[in-house]
Formats: sequence, structure tokens, C-alpha cells
Amino acid sequence: MATLVNRKFDELSKTGNNGYSLPDPILTKIKMLCSEIGYVDDRQNTYVNQYNANVVTHVKKDAASGGGVGVANADSTPRLPGKKMGGDWKAKPTFNVTKFAALDNSQILINEIRSDMNKITEKNVDSKLETMHTNIDEIIDSTDGDQDDLKEKMDKLFDVVFNASVTNKLPAIYARVFETIAAKQSNLAEEFIQVKLDNYLKSMDGIVDVSERNYDEFCEFTAKNAARKNISALFCEIAKRGSIAALPFERIDILFESLLSKVIEDIEHKPRQKGADEITENIVVIFVNLGKLLNASKYMDRLRTLATYKNGEKPGLSSRAKFKFADLVGM
Repeated sequence: MATLVNRKFDELSKTGNNGYSLPDPILTKIKMLCSEIGYVDDRQNTYVNQYNANVVTHVKKDAASGGGVGVANADSTPRLPGKKMGGDWKAKPTFNVTKFAALDNSQILINEIRSDMNKITEKNVDSKLETMHTNIDEIIDSTDGDQDDLKEKMDKLFDVVFNASVTNKLPAIYARVFETIAAKQSNLAEEFIQVKLDNYLKSMDGIVDVSERNYDEFCEFTAKNAARKNISALFCEIAKRGSIAALPFERIDILFESLLSKVIEDIEHKPRQKGADEITENIVVIFVNLGKLLNASKYMDRLRTLATYKNGEKPGLSSRAKFKFADLVGM
């Protein structure tokens, strides 16, 4: 069986048989082949000389042979442009490894998280959070320390989780998700929650009734009311876990006080009745979610007053709202 042996030119120029040198025609052909394809040396990662493959050798007619092809150089040795053919005739250029930019797959990871958030349940929450933990690390690494890039990507991630929590009624689970994110990026988590809390409070202003005859507007109105209640429940669960500094339990207590004061103000005006009804719904959500954690005693007198107003006594207080407050008093 033939064995392939890689040798340098200096090794190839002698056979090793008592210093016997190869004939010049053989050496010339060896030089020609090495010039065309390169050759192996002691360094690692030696590759075929692609450069030499494109070299054009000029030829001339050999008058003595009657028109055969001869090499144009006087010493009958093919020369490469700009290359020496003496002792340092080696023609293989340095091989430069092509470098590729790192692939930023953060959007793919965020899409995976979006899919997981819509599939998350009590049974699979641990595995989903473990996967999210890994994905968040990759997203953070992809920013390479760029704080603007980090904020942009994390805000996308927060929005994905927040939108899923608003759509799906699993506040306790999504509170755990936000806790997982906050463990990685606490400052950005606090900023995001603060913005959402401000938007939540603003959404309580200017709520007006929409006729059921306008189907599209009525559906949008109903969806917004449902979203507000889901957000109320989410905020309560986040506060109970105490994992995000922007939303401690004390902040929910202040929020409850603010909503209750707004209802007392709105019931004085008939056009604000629908707003008072919707705010009352969120007061109930907070009261039920916090349970004994909420100091109900300091609110009880006002709740009892709202529940015992006579019909029509307050133009903006509906029977529906009165019954809700009566239920809270009875808890």
C-alpha cells in the first residue's frame, strides 16, 4: 500500500541516498508544482495555495522542438510575479481566517419566550422559567455591554410577558415570571413596572360608557376593562412576592386608597358613573387578592357608606357598584 509523505522542498531536493541530488529537470518540475499548489510546512492549518492557482505562466514557441511549448524565462524555471526563485522561492501566501460577526438571535429568543408565556401553566411553570432564565442570559450577552441595546431588548421582553399576563388570568404565575426577570435586571424591571403603574392609573381617568350598538367600540371598551382588572391582580401578586422594589406592598395600599377616593369623587357626577363602576371592579379585585394583608379597617367606614347610600342619592353611584361595596363590607 502506498504511503503519502509530506515533505518540504529542501527534503524533496535530496533523496537521502548518500547526498545524491535530483536532476535539474526534476527539481524544476517540483518547483513548478509547489508554485502552483503550495506545499506543507511545519505550521498548523496549512491550506492549498488558492492564489497560485490563478497565476498565468507566459509561454513561447520552442524553435528547436518544432513548435513545442517552452517556458519564457531564460533558466527554464516558471516565475511568479513579484516572487524570488532563489533559496526562498516559497510562494504560498499567509492564510487569513475569515471572521464572521456573531449572530444576534435575541429576537428568536424573545419569540420563544412569547410562545412559552402563552403555554405556561401551574404544571410546567418551573421548566418554562428555567428556559427563560437561559434565554435571558443569551439576550444580555448579545448586547455586549451596550446599555441602550440592553434596555431595548429587555423592554421587548417585558412587554411580551406583560401582554401575556393581561390576556391570561394567571397573575400568580406571571408574578413569578417578572421575579425571574427582575433577578437578572432589577433596575430595568423597576423602570418598566413604574411606567405600567403610571399608565394603569391614567387609564382610570375619562372612562365613558359605550353603546352596545357600536359593536367594535363596545368590544374594545370591554377588553380594556378586562385588561385593567388583570393588571390589578398582577400588581397584587407582584407586591405579595416583594421582588420588585417599584411595587412593594405599601404601594398597593396607596393605590387602593387612590382608587377609593376617586370613586367617592366620581359618584357626584352622573356622566362619570361608568368610570365609577369600572374603578369599583378594580377595588374589588385588589381587596380580594390581598385579603387579610390589606388593612381593611381603615377603609371600612367609607366602604360601608358607599354600600348604604339610597338609590339616586349619588347620581354617579349605580346599583351595581353599591352591591359590590356591600360585598366587601361583608367579607
